[in-house]
Amino acid sequence: MPLKKWHRGQLINEVELDNTQNWRNAHLKILSDAYSQSPFFFEMIELVKRVFSHDFDTLDQLSVVSTKEIIEAGTFSSTISRTEFKSIS
Repeated sequence: MPLKKWHRGQLINEVELDNTQNWRNAHLKILSDAYSQSPFFFEMIELVKRVFSHDFDTLDQLSVVSTKEIIEAGTFSSTISRTEFKSIS
């Protein structure tokens, strides 16, 4: 996905997505083209569509929603909690 200005070492909750671009549809097409013949394709693409149906401003928001959707789609249980963000370097 396209990002607005970012730099190495920036906190993930500070990395802004560039929502002026149609990155969701582009990503769905890439995934469809690459995995349409794969087992569980329909389950995977529906999960991605659920993730992409949310509004995100930052990379951490996308990450949290993605993780929650993966857990909810699975057969296991887990708890997600926000912790202090660390710098990615």
